[in-house]
Amino acid sequence: MLFNGGTINGVQLNALNNLEAEIASIDGGVVFNNFVLNDSDAGIYASVVHDEMLPSREVNTANNPSTDGETLISEYFRRKNIKVSGHIIKSDAEELQAFIRTLKGKLIGVNKNLRIKKGGMLREYIALVDNHLIGETIFPDHVPFEVNFVALSGFGRDTSFTTKDLVTVTSAVYTDGLENTGNVQTFLTAILTFSAATGVTEIEIQNVTNGQTLTITENISAGDIIKVNGEIEVNNDGSYSGLNVVNLVSGTEPTISGVIPILDVGENLIKITVTSTSHSYDVSLKTKMKYS
Repeated sequence: MLFNGGTINGVQLNALNNLEAEIASIDGGVVFNNFVLNDSDAGIYASVVHDEMLPSREVNTANNPSTDGETLISEYFRRKNIKVSGHIIKSDAEELQAFIRTLKGKLIGVNKNLRIKKGGMLREYIALVDNHLIGETIFPDHVPFEVNFVALSGFGRDTSFTTKDLVTVTSAVYTDGLENTGNVQTFLTAILTFSAATGVTEIEIQNVTNGQTLTITENISAGDIIKVNGEIEVNNDGSYSGLNVVNLVSGTEPTISGVIPILDVGENLIKITVTSTSHSYDVSLKTKMKYS
């Protein structure tokens, strides 16, 4: 709800010093499309962040023949709605309106990076703005605002990867553990950089913990890089790319079968098997934790 009266959270709107102190005391931060919505220096204060407990869920079922009930066919989590509200405070009406124009321009972007710090935890979403409201200008130099974000990525993620130390492998089979410390499943990203490759024809990447396996069939040469990208990557401009991509960085897309392994919550054992006469590669395993 936009505030259209004389107070916000019990603070008089015309008592600007008290209002700034009240909002600044809240542990939070919101950044969308590289624009900060909680910046006291810029005069914008995102004081309330309300998000749904879980993303919406798509459930596909089939009626049970000749009896009651239904059978689950598939289910997927989809979007999550996040509402941010607060106040904009400027020195005069002209400065206020100029800032509002800039804010509206930033909110137009789609598939942008939304970062929210709440309760001491920083989470990242891929999002767009469904709607935004600028409240009635009760005073010429400050106004309430409300922005409704649609988080297309559903779950929040860490802003950086959790990465295992780089390892050089010359054996046929390599195993390593990778812990998912989030509270929902997440994808594995693996990068194999071959410094030597004789008769390399197949690479198998498996999560032994849940049995999910990806098989890559390709004649690999020294200098080739195989990247298994199970994670969305956010670009510098706030846009995103990736998700379920397997490519040979120095050549064409290889032939693949199976799926990019998902990391269950907790410990996961990753096994990489290379079919070859001889080989040497550096392997990097990493993931971004996801949270409901």
